[in-house]
Amino acid sequence: MVHDVNELKIIRNTKEQDVLLDSTGQLASSLIFSDQFLQISFRVNAQVSFGPGEIEQKYPNAFDTWTRVALWGHDGNPQSYANLYGTHNFFMGLKYDGTAFGIFFLNSNAQEVAITPLPAITYRTIGGILDFFVFTGPKPLDVINQYYNLIGHPPIPPYWSLGFHICRYGMKNLDEVKEVLKRNMEAGIPIDAQWFDIDYMDAYKIWSVDTKRFDGMDVFVRDVLRKNYSMRTVLIVDPAISTRGGPGYRPYEDGMRLGIFINDSRTGTPILGTVWPGETVFPDFSHPSTEDWWFKSASDFHKVINFDGLWIDMNEPANFDCGSLSGCSSSNTLDNPPFVPKILGNSLYDKTICPSALHYNTTHYNLHNIYGYDEARVTHNVLTRMFPDKRPFILTRSSFAGSGLYAAHWTGDVLSNWDSLKMSVVQIINFNMFGIPMVGADICGFTGNTTEELCVRWSQLGAFYPFSRNHNEDEAMDQDPAYWSKDSTEAIKESLKLRYHLLPYIYTLFYRSYLNGTTVARALAFEFPEDLATHKVDSQFMLGSCILVTPVLDEGRTFVEGYVPSGEWIELSTGKRYFSRGTWKYFDAPLNVIPISIRCGCIVSMQVSAETTDIARKKGFGLFVILSSTDDGSSAAGHRITASGELFWDNGDDANLNYVHVKFEVRDRTLTVTSTPSSVESLEKIDLKELDVKTILIVGFIKKPAEILVNNKPVDFMFDNDLETCQIKNQSFLTLSKEFIIKWRF
Repeated sequence: MVHDVNELKIIRNTKEQDVLLDSTGQLASSLIFSDQFLQISFRVNAQVSFGPGEIEQKYPNAFDTWTRVALWGHDGNPQSYANLYGTHNFFMGLKYDGTAFGIFFLNSNAQEVAITPLPAITYRTIGGILDFFVFTGPKPLDVINQYYNLIGHPPIPPYWSLGFHICRYGMKNLDEVKEVLKRNMEAGIPIDAQWFDIDYMDAYKIWSVDTKRFDGMDVFVRDVLRKNYSMRTVLIVDPAISTRGGPGYRPYEDGMRLGIFINDSRTGTPILGTVWPGETVFPDFSHPSTEDWWFKSASDFHKVINFDGLWIDMNEPANFDCGSLSGCSSSNTLDNPPFVPKILGNSLYDKTICPSALHYNTTHYNLHNIYGYDEARVTHNVLTRMFPDKRPFILTRSSFAGSGLYAAHWTGDVLSNWDSLKMSVVQIINFNMFGIPMVGADICGFTGNTTEELCVRWSQLGAFYPFSRNHNEDEAMDQDPAYWSKDSTEAIKESLKLRYHLLPYIYTLFYRSYLNGTTVARALAFEFPEDLATHKVDSQFMLGSCILVTPVLDEGRTFVEGYVPSGEWIELSTGKRYFSRGTWKYFDAPLNVIPISIRCGCIVSMQVSAETTDIARKKGFGLFVILSSTDDGSSAAGHRITASGELFWDNGDDANLNYVHVKFEVRDRTLTVTSTPSSVESLEKIDLKELDVKTILIVGFIKKPAEILVNNKPVDFMFDNDLETCQIKNQSFLTLSKEFIIKWRF
């Protein structure tokens, strides 16, 4: 690093002395530091860039135009280049040679970023300090790992949360919830969680139930969903508290007694706004007493409705008034600063509370962008206290750097159209980069009516989101999987069954993300940075290093063109191996197919699909072994063929992470499986029957082996010449809890 009072230059220590960013002599007024306006500019050494967010924008940015975006949490439907729900001021630059670097601007005030064709980046904020972290990579996944190491590695989600979730805003009563669930179960749709939007509440007051329209909800959740169906329940909880809940509405009364609501700077009393229940006040999640108040509210309500997870929405915080019931002060420079970033409404208090409002030790001006982060942190602590032996599940709309430590994220009130479908791919990649790998969009869209074709294509893509949930608004048509024609419902079901087959692999990616700080879903450019063609791919993504997802994102298509990096791959729908030199490929994609390719050389652990993950876990494992190249029986082939993979397995929600780590490796025509428990006690925490191996499929045989041996004993196997596979089944003595070896000979 080279710097003086007016200059800053970051150099990567390589033979070429790679200058990553430079403020010296490139831009006029590169540094401005004044009251309520701070700015700094850097020339950056990159050809494309990723981030910041949460913004819907061109992806990646090729520095070919002037782009100015703002970061200030805002309620509403996503719009191009507009500030959305969260703040993640993390930028990654990527060069033609595949090297990358990152910049993180740690600041919670309103801010904006300008990216220009020089190429250069300018940061502006209206408060705080200029606090930057630079990550030198040198590869994109190294940069992301370094960022994760700073903000914290995301925890492993409960296994059930990786299943399919069903939800709808606008359910008139409990019978309607039951009817929609029933038709999907009868159609064979795997479902792991039933969600309840604000419909279940009494007059939209949080921590309450409408005992007329949702009479019997407690029994339905406890006995029907959990005990009979092995499903979980997730409830929405907004932060705003009704002031008109009547005598005995404890969330409001206790909050007033404890003084934990955000105050109006003009009166010193709680600032009043309007949200779903009408007149409301807003909890201050930075107040030291708020966690105990939130804990009491949640634990008391859990005695009424036995929920398994919480969905915290409207936590920018959203307010249907601008500022408050009485507006904001026209003379207060916190409410009306001299410079306003390029934000929706051109006002800091548009659809939220006054920036001058008083938190425990500062103003909302400073804490607005971390309000959702603080609520997620407090909610996480509360659920950890309530269920100390289980991993909490929380879904948040508003987020900040580090929110992934506490919550998953969905991309908000997306429109039900093809453009939103396409943008969801970008947002899944972005939030994995931002440290929230458990992310998804509302499948089929939230706002407006979807179409049958759009919903099928979105469901196919959503089956490969890390977080997979179908949800839409009250004024839109039904869109759950079983609502559609038989053929469409079947197509959706098949994509979800494929997801459930792959859940052990996806779960292992989350373990690796937690342990090593890496992404679950990622851009092709992150996995193959030396391949220049990947730098512009925004319509595909990788799940880990092995699975390439190429969704259909355009109406009326029965094929899709996707980029395939150099190497050998298996097309999952056909089982056929193909070779790419790093080219674009047309995939057949009739309405019942989403093209999924698996990289040769990968070993993927799989399960049988079932109604829920609890049931699937009891059906044992299959191993999908894809040899790096085909085996023709020659000695040369035997030496060059490899494959590898891994599995992390536990009881699915153990907070103490008692797990078994299984490694798979093929060398010299030998598959070696080794199993290592995290501790001696961990084996006692896991149902070892879950680790039974039911089938092993090895792909890549040009000719039939003379014999296959398991632990040096010959076994029967089935050979398929067309698919070049050998399948070993019904070896009841094989378990992933113990080491075993499989060899083949010609």
